[in-house]
Amino acid sequence: LATACLAVMANETSGDTEQLIIKNDNELLEYSAVSTSSSFSVERRVLAVEKLNPQLPFEESERPDDLDKDWTFVSRKNIQKRVYHATSNLDTLVHLLKGNIGTGLLALPYASKEAGYILGPLGLLFLGLIATHCMVVLLESANTLCKRNGIQTLDYAETMQFAMRDRGAHKIVGKISKVTVNTFLIITQFGFCSVYFVFIGKNLQQVMSQTYCIEWSIKAWIAIIILPIILFSWIRNLDNLAPLSTLANMCLIVGLAVILYDEIYQLVTNGSSAVPVASGKVKNIVLSLALFFGNAIFAFEGIGVVLPLENKMKIPAHAKRVVYTGMLTVTILYSSFGLIGYLAYGDDIQASITLNLCGRDAGTAILFLLTKLLFAYSVFSSFLVQFYVPMDFLEPYVYQIVRMNYLVYKYPRHHEAIKTAIQLTFRTILVLVTASLALSIPDLDDLITLIGAFSSSALALIFPPTIELLTFWRDPNRRWLRVLPRPFWIIKDFAIISLGIIGFCFGTFASFHNIVGYFKNKAESCDICEDDVYQTACHLVQYNI
Repeated sequence: LATACLAVMANETSGDTEQLIIKNDNELLEYSAVSTSSSFSVERRVLAVEKLNPQLPFEESERPDDLDKDWTFVSRKNIQKRVYHATSNLDTLVHLLKGNIGTGLLALPYASKEAGYILGPLGLLFLGLIATHCMVVLLESANTLCKRNGIQTLDYAETMQFAMRDRGAHKIVGKISKVTVNTFLIITQFGFCSVYFVFIGKNLQQVMSQTYCIEWSIKAWIAIIILPIILFSWIRNLDNLAPLSTLANMCLIVGLAVILYDEIYQLVTNGSSAVPVASGKVKNIVLSLALFFGNAIFAFEGIGVVLPLENKMKIPAHAKRVVYTGMLTVTILYSSFGLIGYLAYGDDIQASITLNLCGRDAGTAILFLLTKLLFAYSVFSSFLVQFYVPMDFLEPYVYQIVRMNYLVYKYPRHHEAIKTAIQLTFRTILVLVTASLALSIPDLDDLITLIGAFSSSALALIFPPTIELLTFWRDPNRRWLRVLPRPFWIIKDFAIISLGIIGFCFGTFASFHNIVGYFKNKAESCDICEDDVYQTACHLVQYNI
C-alpha cells in the first residue's frame, strides 16, 4: 500500500497518467491514477490506495476481527516474515526453554515447602504433564483450524475465535472470546515481566548490600534497571534475541550447578528439616496447597510463547517435537529442583532460592554473589522473550489508535521512521507499566502466586481444552478416536478445565490474603544471610581480600 501511495504522489507533480498494477494471488487489479494539481489531499490519496486493491482492507501488521474478511494477505505476510526472520528448531527450543525456565524455577523449592517434599514433586510432575499436553492440544487445534479456513497461521486468541465460529457461535461471542484470551495473555506476560523486575531488583539489592554495604531499598534497584530493560525491549525480532537467550541459558546452567553444590553441602552438613506433607488446620492446609498451585503453575509459563514460536519456525511441522523435548526437560528439572531445594534449606527457604546462597568463607561468598548476577542476567533475557508475545497482537491496535494509515499517507517518505517511533514509544510505556506493578507489590512470593493463580491457570489449563472441545467436538478424524473412545477425551478436557477453575479461585484468594497481610506489616522479607552463622561478603571483600 505504501508503494502504491508513493506512486500516486509521484504523479502529482508530473501530471502524467500511469497504470498501477498490483499482483494478487488470483488476479491483477488496475487503477488509472490521474493527478490534477500539487494540492492533492490526503483523503484522495487514501481513496486512491483503497481503490487499488479493495481486497486488502487492513494494513500488513493488522489482523482483522471479522472472520468473514479475506485473510489471504495476512497469511502471505506471515510467510514473508517466516522467510526473513525464521528460527531453526534449535533456536526455537532455546527460546522455549528460556520462556519456561526463569523465576518460576527458582521459586519451586518454596512451592514444595507449601505442599511438602512428597506432594510437592508429585504435584509438579502432574502439572507438568498436563501443561505439556495443553501446549500440544493448542498447537493441534490451531493447525486444524488453519487447514479448515485456508490460513497460514493463527495466534492464541484467533484460535479461540475461529474455534467458536466453527461451533456456530455468534460473531460477537467470537470477538468477546478473542478479547478475553488476549486480556489474560497481556496480564500473564506483563505479570511475568513485573516478577522479573522484582527478582532482578531483589538479587541486586542483596549483592550490593553484602559486597559494598549499600543498603538501598528494593524499589530503588527496580528503578535503576528500568532504563536498560527499555533499551533492550526495543529489539523487535526473535532471531536477534537468540544469542542473548543462548548466553542466558549458559548462565542458567552454571548457576544451577552452583545451587546444586550448596544444596548438597547443606544436606551433608546440616541434614534436612523438611516435612513430607503440609500439616496443620484444614484452613491452613487449603491455603498452603492453593499457594503451591499458584507458584507451580506460574513456573510453567511457556504457554503464551508456543504459537508465536511456531509461527516463526522454518519448519512449523516440527513444533510438536520441539515442545515435547523442551517440556519433558523442563518438567523433570522442575520436580527434582523443587525437591532438592526444599530438602536442603527446609523452612528457611526463600521465595527465590538464590536468596538462600550465603557465603561461608571468602571463596563461597564471591562465588554466590557472581551466581546471583548470572541469574539476574538470565531473568533479564527471559524478560525480553516474554515481552515479545503481547507485542505481536497489541501493536496493530496501537496503529489504529494513532491513525497509522493517515500518518503514512501524509508522510510517505518517512513511513518507516514513523512506524519505528510508534513501536518504540509503545514498548517504552509498557515497560514502565510493568515496572510500576513491581514497585507497588515488591514481595516476590506473593506476586508470583497472584500471577500464577489468576492468569496462568486460565491460559495453561482452562483455554486449551476448551479450544480442543470446540475444534474436535464432531471431528471423526480426531487422532484420539483411533486409540480411545470419544467420552474419554471429553471427560479429560472437562477435568482439566475443572482443575484450572479450582486453582484459579483458591489460588487467587490465597495470594490476595497474603498481599493484604504484607501491606499491613509494611516490612520487606528479611535477608537470611544476615544471620550470625554466615559471613557477609561486605566484610570479606572490604577487609579480608
